[in-house]
Amino acid sequence: MEIQDIPKYYFVRENGSVEGARVDSFTPETLFSTAGVASHWYDLGESDTYRIATNLGHEIEGTPEHPLVIMGEDGNLRFKTAKNIKAGDWIPLKTGSQMFGNYRRLDKEQSYILGLLTGDGGMTIKDRICFTTADRELLIACKNYFQKKYSCQLQKTKSRKYDYVITSAVVKSELLQSGLSENYSRNKKVPEQIMMAPKEQVVAFLQGLFDTDGSVYKTGKVEFSTSSKKLAKQVSALLLNLGVMHKFRIKGNNQYTDSYILLISGVELINFSQQVGFRLTRKQEKLNSYLAKIKLRTNVDLFPAQGIRILRLWRHLVEDGKKPSKYVDESFHKQICRYAQGGRKPSRESIKLFLEACVKVDPEIYTNDDFKFLQLMVNSGLFFDRVSKVEEFRGRVYDFTVSETHSFVS
Repeated sequence: MEIQDIPKYYFVRENGSVEGARVDSFTPETLFSTAGVASHWYDLGESDTYRIATNLGHEIEGTPEHPLVIMGEDGNLRFKTAKNIKAGDWIPLKTGSQMFGNYRRLDKEQSYILGLLTGDGGMTIKDRICFTTADRELLIACKNYFQKKYSCQLQKTKSRKYDYVITSAVVKSELLQSGLSENYSRNKKVPEQIMMAPKEQVVAFLQGLFDTDGSVYKTGKVEFSTSSKKLAKQVSALLLNLGVMHKFRIKGNNQYTDSYILLISGVELINFSQQVGFRLTRKQEKLNSYLAKIKLRTNVDLFPAQGIRILRLWRHLVEDGKKPSKYVDESFHKQICRYAQGGRKPSRESIKLFLEACVKVDPEIYTNDDFKFLQLMVNSGLFFDRVSKVEEFRGRVYDFTVSETHSFVS
């Protein structure tokens, strides 16, 4: 849920203390991420802010003095205030937190149908639910659900080829209580019950949403497109929580005609297929076909400023009388040299291969500080994205107090 919504779901006292609000907390010194508990929540009113955008289109906004974690030139994580962040800085984005709620009013099938209706449904006409699809598989899924749960039939309209409707005040009322809204497409959002639900329901909802508003291209990209900025931001947050990194971009230059697009590519297609995937057979088969014949590489999931650490670790092995070059092929040895010289940034997979080679050379290397840092970093769920733009804004500001770590992931 969004930070401003905390008082809707948790008891906040006059002094700001709050009970039961769990947050994803992170300690830069140890790269340790854990589910923390917020002791206080504050509405700080209107304030000057800095909005920081990254190359992949993600944004974070905070007050000028709000500390954010960046990767320093020395290869260590450290805090830097928002007003001092500049274009070119590397900010870690946390993925794969796997933090979900325990609101169990909805089952998986209800959640999937809510995803379908959020994508290609309409609730703007009184007592009417409309579903638009040319996919027989989705039509059957919807028909079966409404027949089984409400003994209602989806009826094809005469005026539009792919429109199907149910006219029932009772059914519509229940769907509204489940979290669907009567908004037009540009104001659609993820139902609140889904934002607070366990993982199984969240995944089922996303499957319904991607079955309708998702696309799979021959070039091996999965795309989700919507005219609702809020829906796009919420889906982005859900994907990051599941560990699926993606690009966020805006197509158009008018708030009434803009499309908000989430683009998943490279090795993240594997994460998407494993964590979410499609229920719609033709889309999942298309994705499976691409994954089966393409060797995926990434030039996006890179770790900045780690050349000095890799060089120190390599020299440690050489000076200790070991011969690390014997354990890697010539091509990978050249890559290691480029990383050490700062000519290239290593990917997550390259660092894993490098660490495996180090262990083969010296089984006792686990105690080395540089080895421990690199191992923690590649398994931390951090994804480094470069700052593309920093702008001054003004907006309403909220904050948490997390007693143990004094930090939270936003």
